[in-house]
Amino acid sequence: MFDGNIIARKMRRIGFAFLVFFLIQVQSVFGAWGKDVRIISFSGFKWRVKNSDTRVAPRNNLFSDSQENVRVDDAGRLHLKLCKIEDKWLASELVSLKSFGYGTYIFQINSRVDRLDRNAVLGLFTYDGEAAAPNREIDIEFSRWGKDGAINAQYVVQPYHEDGSVRRFAFELNGSFSTHAFTWNRDHVFFQSLNGHYLQPPTEKHVISLWNYTGKNVPRRGKEKVRMNLYLVDESGPSDGKEIEIVIEKFIFVPEAKSFLPNFLSR
Repeated sequence: MFDGNIIARKMRRIGFAFLVFFLIQVQSVFGAWGKDVRIISFSGFKWRVKNSDTRVAPRNNLFSDSQENVRVDDAGRLHLKLCKIEDKWLASELVSLKSFGYGTYIFQINSRVDRLDRNAVLGLFTYDGEAAAPNREIDIEFSRWGKDGAINAQYVVQPYHEDGSVRRFAFELNGSFSTHAFTWNRDHVFFQSLNGHYLQPPTEKHVISLWNYTGKNVPRRGKEKVRMNLYLVDESGPSDGKEIEIVIEKFIFVPEAKSFLPNFLSR
């Protein structure tokens, strides 16, 4: 027998379930419930700009989503900046809305990252905030970690404290253009850094560093996002007291089926 009350109760339950689903999706995009965040477009993708009212990871920094800290110029280049407002240094970070999974992640930079202040860090990496540590984190990082004369770059497949998970290297660019990339597959992560902006190094002389990680900690794909950040190793600020700006010309993602190794390695 048709019972209108039962049908009405079912419809209310369906409506409530839909509302909960909708709010969860909003939260996944905008972060905290009901909190507006800044979304920008860069290299054909949407990105959330990080903002914090209190000091947060990494390294107990304050992050700002202001136009001063993070902007895309008329040429489509991303500018990340460490700014000082009153007596506080403000870091910058953006997070992709899209999860890319296996493939090649390419970052083309137009700044002398080899000369980055010893107290600053530029990070280019994947991170899954919904996963347990080590959060599917794969890193390319530029920093001297507060020490003059220290090695200025590293590749990491987290957790960093396990043997064989970090490759550190010192480098000096021959100009402001450099390309840094990693190819992430099920059984390895292949890193490379190049002088110039290339998808493939024209010659071996363009290669700054290469590393193929095949250890036990290659992460499985999940809900990881791409992140790019510029922050400080501690609250003291840059060693020279000056603001720092890094320009990223382009981010490129090549799906797994089309990923590649340098020509001279794949022969």
